[in-house]
Amino acid sequence: MSTPSFIESPFTSKTLYEAAVALPPAAREAAFNEAAKGGCPVSKSSNAAKAIVVTIPTNSPGKIMLFAALNPKLNDYIDFKSPADYGGFGSEEYLKISPQGLFPAAVTPDGMHLFESDVILEYLADKYSDKLEVSGLGETPEVRARSKQLVAIHNMYISGVNCTQPDFFSNQAIIYKPGMPTDERAARLKDLNKQFDLIDGLIVGPFATGSAITFADISLYPTIAMIEDVASKSIVGSVIAGRPQLKAWLAHCNEQPAFRGVADTIKGFIAGMFLNTIEKIKTAA
Repeated sequence: MSTPSFIESPFTSKTLYEAAVALPPAAREAAFNEAAKGGCPVSKSSNAAKAIVVTIPTNSPGKIMLFAALNPKLNDYIDFKSPADYGGFGSEEYLKISPQGLFPAAVTPDGMHLFESDVILEYLADKYSDKLEVSGLGETPEVRARSKQLVAIHNMYISGVNCTQPDFFSNQAIIYKPGMPTDERAARLKDLNKQFDLIDGLIVGPFATGSAITFADISLYPTIAMIEDVASKSIVGSVIAGRPQLKAWLAHCNEQPAFRGVADTIKGFIAGMFLNTIEKIKTAA
């Protein structure tokens, strides 16, 4: 049989599709026939049936990258891929996984499609809870509540944008989006500083909620490290200046190899894609 593309195939999971394609011809044909009947043609317990996380190294998906770095056993259960592996953001294949055409996105070993970074992060933490060295959950209701408070500030008022149409922006986009009106950029800068003041007041230390890493650290760090790494070139400047708790927290996180390794990956990507734009926005302000 000729092998159809993933889009043309009966598979809902690219992981299972790729595992089937790798089979000898007779077994491959049987696997495709089984998939067409709605069955699972490749064992979900096999090494081939990993979760796929589709992303690029920026701050929002950076939380998933950091969670995986803190939990190295997840390497046996997750494959990271790029949207380019699916034809790009606007391709039919990618939009089957992420209808918004945004990133990150994921495909579970069972073929379920997920999008939004927190949904994917919580899925991985739940699905592979017995494989984790760092759960991110927090030990008490109070710690968990503080962690969720910090994550909510980050997601709603720093990195989040609740409209997928053109020319709608998040607060952090003042750094790298050239098309933003001047008045809007100024208002968003004011609000961004307000949010960092709030975060500075909520951080306990040495990590965000105390002695253990929680989802607050995992969510905040990729964004704050990214902004601070371009501070001298951006309209925002340093977000830790004048914020002692935030400064001490960032220094502590930067000392952890898993944290800094993710930040350096994001820093390299930003330098190659956005640094000139970031500098032009600052110059024009």
